[in-house]
Amino acid sequence: MAINYSLNIGSVKKRLTEGEFSNVVVEASFSVSARSDEVTTGTEEGGDLVVTQPSFSYRCGGYREFSVDGLSAETFVDFDSVTKDTIKDWLLASESVSTVEEFSYVKSSVENVAKRIYDYTLQVPASVPGTDPAGASDYVYTPPAEEETPAE
Repeated sequence: MAINYSLNIGSVKKRLTEGEFSNVVVEASFSVSARSDEVTTGTEEGGDLVVTQPSFSYRCGGYREFSVDGLSAETFVDFDSVTKDTIKDWLLASESVSTVEEFSYVKSSVENVAKRIYDYTLQVPASVPGTDPAGASDYVYTPPAEEETPAE
């Protein structure tokens, strides 16, 4: 079962001047969401109870400050030229990882959803053996007698 995730880049903060540079990106906010698909187990044709595992989701966010130490003309990216891909690359580099899935916020979100799925499967069996009880009843509904209200 897949757990889908997304990393969303939010606001970006700049410093007007930093040394010889102008419009220096110093901070970015982001959010992460992870969601599992619903799962259906058992078959009606096989006589098993069909249990649908609900979709689980988790969301978190944060911000990251970017160091301006060692900023050079070769590494500088002006605020007006920054893209979400640039910010994503900086976020990954800040944790020395190469893929979004390895980014700590994404990784912990996926792990949170996976644990909730695991806990759910321990609590709810995939199917319940046996047949559903069935029968017929001769019950006929009889409405209650109407109460007389005393005249005043």
